Amino acid sequence: AGWQECKHERELEKLAQKCPNRYCRNGAGHWRCPPGEAHASRFGLYYRLRSSAEIDWTLQRNIQYLDDYWRFDAVGLESETREIVEAEVSAAPGMRLADLFRNTRGVASRDDVHRLIAAGDIYVDLRAAGIMEPDKARVFPTREAALASRHIEGQQVRAERPRFVL
Repeated sequence: AGWQECKHERELEKLAQKCPNRYCRNGAGHWRCPPGEAHASRFGLYYRLRSSAEIDWTLQRNIQYLDDYWRFDAVGLESETREIVEAEVSAAPGMRLADLFRNTRGVASRDDVHRLIAAGDIYVDLRAAGIMEPDKARVFPTREAALASRHIEGQQVRAERPRFVL
């Protein structure tokens, strides 16, 4: 347990110049507040100073975007709709979300696809690209398939051929 103080990066830079004993960076470049840490440690607690630069803004936007979809189950989807969308993604793992929308037009709405993403029935790396940018977001049948794809792509970039994929 402890405290977390959150500040904008620009504000921290100004405060570090104004109050260098209160706000500074550690050897790894993370912001610290030694007086806050000392006070918290007297009570056996931690004190963490967080900067806006630490926020993964893509993940943040995706979480906000999917919030409504997490409130409702994908159970309400017709099984045929679910099966068609999942089959489409399985047939072309890593396809762009825009292509999935196009390929399932008339069968599944964008809301249906977003509900399947929120339910985890199909996978989009929420850190990689914004779901609201369907030409950039890639869809996979599972998280494992996305990790395997990333591994294979990394191998190909280094001009090595993967020996196998689990």
